Amino acid sequence: MTLNYPRFHKQFRTEKGKLFLQHCSECSTLQYPPREVCRTCLCDTLEWKTVSAQGKLVSWTVLHTGLEPAFENRFPWKIGEVKLECGVQLIVHLDIEEPFFFMEVSVELRLFEETLMYFASKHQKE
Repeated sequence: MTLNYPRFHKQFRTEKGKLFLQHCSECSTLQYPPREVCRTCLCDTLEWKTVSAQGKLVSWTVLHTGLEPAFENRFPWKIGEVKLECGVQLIVHLDIEEPFFFMEVSVELRLFEETLMYFASKHQKE
C-alpha cells in the first residue's frame, strides 16, 4: 500500500487555537501522523477532526550542530514534544526563549522555508 501524501498535506491546516487530526469512525482513535488506515483497528474510514491546539511540553532539546550544511543557519535549534489536550503527541519546533517541562503551549502549523512545520509557543491565557 502506498500513502497518498499530497492528499494528506492538503488537510494539514489550522484555525486559531485548533488543529485538524485524523479520527477513526470505528474506534474513535485520533492519530498523527496521518495514515491510510487507523493505527488501532486498521479501519479505512478516517475523517478529519478539529482538536484543541493547546498542550504541554513534555520533552525538549536544543540542537547545536548537524551533518547537513543546509541547516547551519537554524542552530541553535529548539525542538520538543508536545502532548495535546486530546492525548496526541507531536514533535514541534519551539518558539520559546526559555522552555521548561510541562509548560502550557499552543501549537500551530506554519510555512517555513517552503515546508509545513508545527511550531509551539507559550500559551497566552485569554
